[in-house]
Amino acid sequence: MKSPIRRLSASIAALALAGTGAASVAQSAYATENDTGPIILDKVDSRSEALLHDVIIDQLPFGKPGVYERFSPKKHDYEATAYYHTKSITIRTIAKEGITPTINGTPVDQQGRGTVALSNGDNTVTITAGSETYRINVHKVNTDFRGNVMLSATATTSSGTESDNKAVVDNNRDTHWQVATAVQKKTWDEQPTGIELHLSKAQYVARLTAWGLPVSHKGSAWNQLGSSVSIAIQTEDAGEWVEVVSQANVRNDGGIWYWDLGGYHKAKNIRLWLNPTTNVENPKEATIDSIRFDDVEIWGLPEGKTPEALPAEPAKNSTGFNPGTGKWGVDRAQALALQYGILMPAWIPSESYGRSVMNKHEQDLSGGAIPMFYDPPLFNTPAMKALGNSPWSIAKAPGGNNSLTDQAELKDFLSENMQAYRSSLVDIQYGDEGGYDEHQLRLFKKWFEWSKNQYPGAITHSNQNGDGTWINNISTYVSQAKPDLLSWDTYYYMGNDNPNMNPANAVQSHLSTTVWKTYRKAALEGLTGDGTQPIMYGQYLDYNHQSNVSESQKSITTMLSLASGQKWLGLFRMEQNGFDKGGLFDHDGAPTHEFYEFADGFKDAQGMGKKLVALNNTYVATVPGTYNGSKNSAPSGWKMGKFTSSDARKVNAEYGVINVSATNIGTTNNGEPGDVVVGYFDKLPGLEDAKTKEIFGTNATNPKAIMVVNGLVGQTDKLVQLLEPRTDNGAFWQTAQDVTLTLAKPTDAAKLMLVDSKTGQQTEVTPKINEHNATVTLRLGGGQGALLYWTAPNKADNGEVPAPDDPAAKIGTPFHPSKIWADSEQFTKETRPNGTKEALLDGTDTDPNTETFWHSQWDPQPQPDFPHALVVPTDGKLICGATTTAREGASDGPQKATYYHGPARETYVKPQPDGQWENFTEVKTVTLNASGQTIVKFDQPVKADAIGLGLFNSIAEGKKYTHMADLRLIECPKETFPADPPKTNSPQTPLPPKTDLVMDTIPSNIPKATTPVTKHLAATGTSLAPLALIALGLIATGALGLAKRRTRAL
Repeated sequence: MKSPIRRLSASIAALALAGTGAASVAQSAYATENDTGPIILDKVDSRSEALLHDVIIDQLPFGKPGVYERFSPKKHDYEATAYYHTKSITIRTIAKEGITPTINGTPVDQQGRGTVALSNGDNTVTITAGSETYRINVHKVNTDFRGNVMLSATATTSSGTESDNKAVVDNNRDTHWQVATAVQKKTWDEQPTGIELHLSKAQYVARLTAWGLPVSHKGSAWNQLGSSVSIAIQTEDAGEWVEVVSQANVRNDGGIWYWDLGGYHKAKNIRLWLNPTTNVENPKEATIDSIRFDDVEIWGLPEGKTPEALPAEPAKNSTGFNPGTGKWGVDRAQALALQYGILMPAWIPSESYGRSVMNKHEQDLSGGAIPMFYDPPLFNTPAMKALGNSPWSIAKAPGGNNSLTDQAELKDFLSENMQAYRSSLVDIQYGDEGGYDEHQLRLFKKWFEWSKNQYPGAITHSNQNGDGTWINNISTYVSQAKPDLLSWDTYYYMGNDNPNMNPANAVQSHLSTTVWKTYRKAALEGLTGDGTQPIMYGQYLDYNHQSNVSESQKSITTMLSLASGQKWLGLFRMEQNGFDKGGLFDHDGAPTHEFYEFADGFKDAQGMGKKLVALNNTYVATVPGTYNGSKNSAPSGWKMGKFTSSDARKVNAEYGVINVSATNIGTTNNGEPGDVVVGYFDKLPGLEDAKTKEIFGTNATNPKAIMVVNGLVGQTDKLVQLLEPRTDNGAFWQTAQDVTLTLAKPTDAAKLMLVDSKTGQQTEVTPKINEHNATVTLRLGGGQGALLYWTAPNKADNGEVPAPDDPAAKIGTPFHPSKIWADSEQFTKETRPNGTKEALLDGTDTDPNTETFWHSQWDPQPQPDFPHALVVPTDGKLICGATTTAREGASDGPQKATYYHGPARETYVKPQPDGQWENFTEVKTVTLNASGQTIVKFDQPVKADAIGLGLFNSIAEGKKYTHMADLRLIECPKETFPADPPKTNSPQTPLPPKTDLVMDTIPSNIPKATTPVTKHLAATGTSLAPLALIALGLIATGALGLAKRRTRAL
């Protein structure tokens, strides 16, 4: 199974919001202007001056059925539709400070909410906020989203009383049929636990909705209950029983089972019973012991109505797209991407599993999802008929297993039902999350080579879940197995705290993951390893599992994927029940806010994807925001780094980008600007000019593209699951930023184009032209993105963009000491130099490398516990402070820290838990920031041989290890130096016993012998400088020779 494993400045174009009410891309002109330049794209409805900022019906989206609409303070009349099970609604209002809204005359509660009971027909809701009045017409119907009605029936339980028979169909969940011992049999005749339902006359039935609770005493997880339900129908009394569902799941999905019959079936009687069937996802030993049925509902067409005719199957032996060799000047994988755009295969169940799938209308609403079948028989004929010959895909080919171990025989694995849809098969994933070994590698190579010839129109690949064995061998896999695509699944919002992850970590928690960085590098280096034949890469999005995260959190994963070069986005999963604690559809199958919020981003991906599939990512730069008063750190790695890093500055100039700045115009992050991510792209290597012009315009044969993502996200109040009301404090308007791009001036050859994220069409934009540059501004909600490109290269006139001032430079001159000692390091299981103390000193003094990190020992066990300690020499400088940088993307770094001064040694003992440190004197105690820099100014200058840093606890309670990305001391400004600064007296005691924790080089300040003379000089404050010069002269030759033979600890 899938592992159930988060004021104006110019920017680049942003993705338009999907759905009614979305701001459209300005065509050839700009909508408004500010001090820095035109706002060429406004995707956020500004609400700062409104009395009522937002209105959300927790259970219902605004708009006509299937037409999503967001609230805008400028519009005062709305509509919504409530289906059968929605008896009342709660409405949340967000008003200007000092305003208390009313709902139908009643003031809202402290959360801004009010409750409205619904009756059939129109329900008018009136909301007032100061002088403003808003009206919502909620139309209540007694159908589900597809127009089905609940059919009346009687029931006969297999072992219950007459009272039990009534309880399961009385439309009252407070009455039950409790089965103490569940009996599971293959057939009804074997007398299993089950229910027989009787309609008064035969009608077309689509699904059963059952309420209840399974119980397993074997310690099985809620999602691993191995029993199944069979469902059979009888069209007339005494007629033949036909089993239509054999593996309906009984796992606990919030007390509801949504059993779909796979299309409409005419039925007079229906049987459902427990059977012992399990599938590859569920262990056979995890069967249920008992079960409770609260209510069973039958849903189908109203009396006298017949199902609509389904589209005809494709012609037999029809063929689809075949890229051949070298089509459009690119290799096979990229040609498939150019043909299909950004593929979004969504896991949906195969036939006989009884889990509802989207129909054609719902697929259109999804923003681009196509079915991906993952359980045997790897197909669903009724679903494919209902979807009208949609493109489709397979996971776990060829036989439904995670591994290829037992799949050595190459053969056409498409069944007869599949063969009819062969021409529209566009994606085949072999296995899923299997481990890496040489045998698997050979099998993948064998299957991929065969598959590309057998199914030429289908992308060929496998999928992993961040397994370290794959990460360490992914380049070998690419060069030898030659997949069309690399993909993985990491669900960023799945843990208890991740849905409310610290906004400062939003960008880091994506781009800094090892699997993201490793797979991106391997894919873009490609089949040859030199980048001339890049392949596609992408990932599964957490589209369903615990999906009630904020609007901005939903969007950022999709947009960062695109901005870093991904061209494939798998969706896990898309089913009309809470199969993984998600809330995409309500109990009546109606799409929820969650569904439409995801669909917005998917539609944007489809639109921008029309250009992105013809591009190749060359760099990802992050402009760090400010969180809690501290500058954030930036993801870094292969062709990835801070916007102002030396590598990034060269790339910025190459794409005509001089500066990127952001202004927070929302309500999150205390008004401070958040992160902004910029992805740079060239056209695909080898792409023919004719195809380039077709995609980018007749005047564009060498486009240079820029994608901008607003990395500021907001949170929800708490983790909610299924259909619980969500309090979203991270909507687009709450996380909006004006992102301003300062660019090279456009030329006659190099025009600046903005891509409409819904259509993929480009429009020339007019920047504000200044004396030396041009500016444009993008107004983007949190997690939203925009795509711009130059029609031809347009380098920045001033070359590299200069690095900004280091905040630590306000105290003095930051520098990396010449060497470092640590109480422990992690020498294995980290990619060097990560884990080692030298990682704290890499980079330059003005451009430190914060993508590497030191880590205290975490393996092997036992781990050394706090305190941890670092010691660096002052290199003879007067020290006014220090600056540290937290490890990027981590949330369990050190918290309490104390600086000390002390002597230079080859080895040290670490401080005691109470803060006492042998040979050291305390300078200052601070609390380190969880992310970004922590800059510390000492209360007075320190003249000493060494500075020690004691780390006393972790931000994450209970952790023994710690880590850090960078450490620099800050030399005092020259005006701080007295004529002859007295040296800070550090205690001189005998050296402790020598251990293997030693400095890697001879200290630059040689320890002084403790003699009566030196004691007297120190006690009287007499300068030791003359004696030091004499001593240095005497030992210079020998010390220099020794030092040359030692390794510098950097």
